[in-house]
Amino acid sequence: MKFVFKFLLIIFLLFSNKLCAQSNEIANDSIWIASYYLMDDNWSDETDTSLINAWKQEKILHNLQHGPTRSIFEHKGAGMNGTQWNPETSIFCIGRIRNEEKLPFYSVSVQFFDEKYGTVPTTHLTKDGEAYFQITIPREDWQKYLRPVTTENMNSVYRDQPLLTAQWKSAQKGEGEYHGFDLILGQYVEINFNLRSENSQEFRISKVLHALFGE
Repeated sequence: MKFVFKFLLIIFLLFSNKLCAQSNEIANDSIWIASYYLMDDNWSDETDTSLINAWKQEKILHNLQHGPTRSIFEHKGAGMNGTQWNPETSIFCIGRIRNEEKLPFYSVSVQFFDEKYGTVPTTHLTKDGEAYFQITIPREDWQKYLRPVTTENMNSVYRDQPLLTAQWKSAQKGEGEYHGFDLILGQYVEINFNLRSENSQEFRISKVLHALFGE
């Protein structure tokens, strides 16, 4: 399986420029970080490492070629307001990164809010600094950092839905109408990815997993 993955990755590298040119979803200088439930199942309890590794390798290749789709960092879940509904499994994060100076990133430090979780290496894709990384975060690790959604943090939680947030706030002030679900619901965890390049330059990409638990 390792040989097959390495072979496929080499093929991807040879044709990466062509793939990027043909796709509107991803550009050569794009930077993205996406996350998925283990085995694409929010209740997965899979323990077969061969199956898990094969799924991860397929996920990496698909994302590098076509860009991320339906990341659980987005409000596209099955819960109210697009929250993630009853997630009870590990999450698998993938990132494709490159800085403007085209200096390679050598490591990615992961934090929950401002508490350090761990550091993972990057795998270089091209000579101009483009790389990707991956990390699996067990359920018991990310769930212990969950915080309730409040009016004070809702802008951060709903950062991908600014219009929805503005409509809700206007309605709370009596300045407009809002007919959707209350935005003050569920719990969230902020996951920060701190990227370090070869000249010790650092910058942070922050993502949020917004979850709703219930019957």
